[in-house]
Amino acid sequence: MKIGQESAHFRRNLMRAVVASAAVVPLLAQGNVAESGTFDALLKEGLALHQRADYQHSIPVLTAARKIFPHDYFANLLLGIDLLRNGKLDLAIAALEQASRQRPMEDFPYDYLAEAYAVQNHFADAAEAHAHAMRMAPASWQAVESSAEFWVERFRQLSARLRSTDKGLAAAYRLEAMSPAVSYETREELLQRAASLDPAAPGIWSDLAISDIAIEKPGDARTHTTRALEEDAGDLRAVEMEALLAAHDGNWKLTAVDLDRVGKASPGTLRGALAIWPRTLQPPPLFVITGAAAEFLQCAVQGNMECPALHGRAGLRTSSKSAAASREQLFREQRWEAVAALPEPKRMEPGGWLQRGGAFFQLGQCEKAIPSLERGLAMEQDEVYGSFALCWCYATEAGQAMALMQHTGEDEAAVHVIKGDVLFRVQGNAQAALPEYTAALRGHPDDPKVLERLAEAQFASGDVASAAQSARAALLIDPYRFSAIQTLASIAMEARRYEEAIPYLRKLSGHKQNDLRAEVELGVALGQTGQTADAIGHLAPPLARGYADEKGSLHAQLGAMLRKAGRTEEAAQAFAEARRLSEQYQQTPHRGDHEPKQLSQD
Repeated sequence: MKIGQESAHFRRNLMRAVVASAAVVPLLAQGNVAESGTFDALLKEGLALHQRADYQHSIPVLTAARKIFPHDYFANLLLGIDLLRNGKLDLAIAALEQASRQRPMEDFPYDYLAEAYAVQNHFADAAEAHAHAMRMAPASWQAVESSAEFWVERFRQLSARLRSTDKGLAAAYRLEAMSPAVSYETREELLQRAASLDPAAPGIWSDLAISDIAIEKPGDARTHTTRALEEDAGDLRAVEMEALLAAHDGNWKLTAVDLDRVGKASPGTLRGALAIWPRTLQPPPLFVITGAAAEFLQCAVQGNMECPALHGRAGLRTSSKSAAASREQLFREQRWEAVAALPEPKRMEPGGWLQRGGAFFQLGQCEKAIPSLERGLAMEQDEVYGSFALCWCYATEAGQAMALMQHTGEDEAAVHVIKGDVLFRVQGNAQAALPEYTAALRGHPDDPKVLERLAEAQFASGDVASAAQSARAALLIDPYRFSAIQTLASIAMEARRYEEAIPYLRKLSGHKQNDLRAEVELGVALGQTGQTADAIGHLAPPLARGYADEKGSLHAQLGAMLRKAGRTEEAAQAFAEARRLSEQYQQTPHRGDHEPKQLSQD
């Protein structure tokens, strides 16, 4: 839910609740009719001002009401919302927290608390508030809409940041490969591209080995399993692949050892291997297997993906040996259940939070993973694996929210917006998102948020003229719609109308510090219009910081600019890096020159 845009459904429910509360006010006042009457009048006046968005006058009125009854739910809720609208975030949070204490089973205060935290970039607190709202009111339209918007927006922010570096781009390819909507062959290509860009990424080689098995390339699977274990002897999924390959070879002794090793370290990881283990792949009748390996193989032959026997083994992770080990050691050994069972890390311990979040991510518990990962990333923003795990979790949560919204009859325009956002911003399916945004626009024809999203989807679908029209319409209503500005900049850059693109790109560059994409595009546009020195100043720093340049084309452009400026030695270095990147790009499979699609959660 965006600031100032609570649904009509919420406003109607809030009005009914406030009016109904007038009947109980005298009881709260313990017989003081004068106080209760004054409070009731102030509350109703405050609500009327709130509905007119007259926050300058509603805040003093609601503050006066709260002075009479400091713990009243509605006085604190309305005051908190209006303080939030007025940008007084700390005061808003205090009022909303008081409202949440008065009615802990209500989702409204937590929805607005989450919004306030997100505005402050306290994303871990925002995620926890959304999770609480969803737990308290899983059928609440308000809770689902608010949470879905947060999940989609955080996915968009994180995935955009990933694409700005080579390692991050590798993670983006890997995210796309994890999508169930991607074919096995495409998954293999994506993972090979990811491994080429970041060969040291945790688990990338075991990912490739699993993909090799799916497309029936056992030779490649053996090669990639060996590479995975060379990179990390404790990679449990690589050990699982070794067990699978050994079973195919009839080496059941090694299979039993490997499966038991995984089961002792992380039963959840062993359960995950059931998805790739053939039901018919079983040891000879006289070969005795015990322990976790026996339980796993029994579940495999039964086709029981949940495997309750392995769930029961999770308690083994709290043994005295586990308790004595450090969090870092347990994480390195991939004993995910043991890491998850440890107390929360100290407040300023980014590694501990990332490890805790990573363990929950590996166990498929995204609700618990997200706050921990966000806390770690707040202190280590360039940590790629944490961003990768967060993107996956936010995409998963957004997909589940969209499924919930399919069954609601609430604000249909808002439903279409969320569905469009999940389809386009998360799943990368612009064509499927277009009818959703179009339907939303019929309900809210002058909503700049819908217009700018429609423009993005139209541009991604190749309808450039319509995209420009929608983006300009959004900016006429709200000149600070930066997504619409980006769309117009992209249209101009694609058409090589660089002079037209430069003002848009300068706005984007000035709006957000460290927006590497805007800096790079501005550098390219300036270079194309002969402003060489200025162009170098915008293009060189992002490339020095590792901005993704898969094919080396940006380094080649920088080299040409440096040569033109007479900086021949630097130009030669840029050209050499361009050649290296181009050769590396040609050595790995790729499906075209476009960036990786967003993550699908079909």
